[in-house]
Amino acid sequence: MHTCEYCGAHNGLVKKKPNEPLKILHEKFRKDSDVDELIRQFEYSCNLNPELERNLKDMTEDLDPVKVQRIFMGIRQEDIALLHINHNLCKP
Repeated sequence: MHTCEYCGAHNGLVKKKPNEPLKILHEKFRKDSDVDELIRQFEYSCNLNPELERNLKDMTEDLDPVKVQRIFMGIRQEDIALLHINHNLCKP
């Protein structure tokens, strides 16, 4: 699934940021079609600064611990089982 069925947000690849503890990267715009759409949205800015287009292709979202906690707190009760978490022992 690439789009959240509840909020419509894009679900990209999530991975740990190298050499930085407690930093997680979310590659929201991993597919070429997503990057092309992002570049179209920034078309005017890319024309003024050609280097911007190259940086947009490498764009990631940093997920700090507070943001990750907010994401986990938003998980619905019925979806906790999908994460293989025992809801009697903990709740995200």
